[in-house]
Formats: sequence, structure tokens, C-alpha cells
Amino acid sequence: GLGKVYVGARAEGFYGLGYTEGSAEARPTFDQNGNVQGAEYRYRYFLSYAPFMEGTLGQGAAGQGYGLRADLGVAVDGGEWALGLGARNLLGFARWEGLEVAYDGTAETRTRTTKRSDLSAPEFLLNGAYRLPLEVGSLLLAADARFGSTAPAFHLGLEYSLGPWALRAGVGLEGGLGFGLGAGLNLEALALDLALTTHEAPLVGGTVYGVALGVNF
Repeated sequence: GLGKVYVGARAEGFYGLGYTEGSAEARPTFDQNGNVQGAEYRYRYFLSYAPFMEGTLGQGAAGQGYGLRADLGVAVDGGEWALGLGARNLLGFARWEGLEVAYDGTAETRTRTTKRSDLSAPEFLLNGAYRLPLEVGSLLLAADARFGSTAPAFHLGLEYSLGPWALRAGVGLEGGLGFGLGAGLNLEALALDLALTTHEAPLVGGTVYGVALGVNF
């Protein structure tokens, strides 16, 4: 048959006490001879806090903030294999009442406004695993993918198990290509895991090497 099917759902809401976001930039100004004579500044920020805080902060940014989100997941367990599909933020929104302040280099403006998020910006996760029994030990193949409202990512891994020992290898694509090797020892009262990884540095580029050691009792 198809195997065991599991379905799960989660809903959560929030009422926020405060929220802020902003941006700023500065650039030099030049005279007619091309010499730097100063700087020009621009900024913009949004501020929101609970009404009872207005007496203390006094910025005119009091307002309500609330939101709701829902997640859904389905998993199928076929014994030697398993598949799963999940959706984060399948339905969701956020709303903040507050004050937006902007400075364009000459004057500052202060405007009461309401910020709203998208009604739905879902992120989907797909994963699967298959265990292949061998004459000596077993081989586990696993893969997962993430796509939707975030940057796509993909991972593929292999694990060979022989008694308490395990050897692992994997490759991933998440902001760059990465590789990993690992080994583990799982005893009744102690578990040791060692991993060697490579990935691309997110800001400066280039390859970064890492070593991780985990101990569980």
C-alpha cells in the first residue's frame, strides 16, 4: 500500500508591542571644481509601539500590531522510504499602525501610516528518504528542496551504516555550492558525530571550510 500518511497543521497569531524598520544613505557633495565640500544625508524609518507607551516615548507612533500565519504539512511513511511536503506561512498577514519618518536632504516629513504584509507569502519544503538494505550494513539516500518566497535551496546526502558506525557525504546548493563529509558513532549511552564542510562565504565570496563535532549523552 501507500504506507502511513500523516497530516499536520499549525496556526499562530501575535499581538506586537513594537516594530521598527529603516534605511539611511549618505553621499558626498562636490563643488564646481570637483572637490568634496560636504555630505548629503537621507533616511527613512517606520516606528510603531503599543498605545500605553506613548506617554513614555512621545513620538506619535502609537498603534496596534497584529498578525496571523498558518502552516501545513503532509508526510508518507512507506517503511523503507518516506516523503514529506510542507508549506510555511501558507496563509498569513501582518498589520502595524505607526509613524513613517522620511528626510530627503532638505526637510523631514512625519506621516501616520499602516504597514501591511502580503496575505500569503508561502515557503514550500519537499523532502524524501530511501533506505536500501545491503548484505553488510545499509545505505540511506535523502534529499530536500526549499522554494517559494525565499531563495531556493537543495540538499542531497548519503549515509552508510554498519552497526554503531556511520559514514556520510552530502552536497548542497544554498547561496552557493557546498560539500560535506562526516562520520558518526552511536552507542547506547553516547553518540559522537564529526563533520567536515565547505560552503561559499555569503558576503566576501570564496570557499570556507568548517569542522563540527557533536557529542550527545
